[in-house]
Amino acid sequence: MENDFDIVKWWGAIVATIALAWNIISYKLNVAKVVIRLTNPICFLDGKVISTKVQKGVSSTELASYCLIEIINRGKAPTTISKIIATGISKDKLEIICDERNFQLHNDVKLPKTLGVGEMVTCRLESCYINRLKQHGTTYIKVYPSHSNKPTKKKVL
Repeated sequence: MENDFDIVKWWGAIVATIALAWNIISYKLNVAKVVIRLTNPICFLDGKVISTKVQKGVSSTELASYCLIEIINRGKAPTTISKIIATGISKDKLEIICDERNFQLHNDVKLPKTLGVGEMVTCRLESCYINRLKQHGTTYIKVYPSHSNKPTKKKVL
């Protein structure tokens, strides 16, 4: 009789462990996943004009170069992007920050921005800011999504 209760106890413990593992895996798979893609350098036709030259009746315009940042939600739940920054981290761990005032979001998007599943938002940062940050050390673009306590970051090459 006592042996039957042991089998039931073990069976209950095994089923409870499997249910717990399933819930943890299900939770981890059903969250938002923010991915950052960078294209650097790139020019935009509506970008800042650096200089204009006229030679033999033909005018040429030099435009500023930018770093294009694509923020994509590849997860299975929506998330809200609250902040985006660029940082330069020196060898002695000093962090220099370029905040969202220097970023130009495309398509009249404002932060905070909710990204649904599979949605993307793009913005750009002028390359002169990236170059200044690179002088101080390793440069990252950091995005702060609402589903995570830590920022998603991408190293700028």
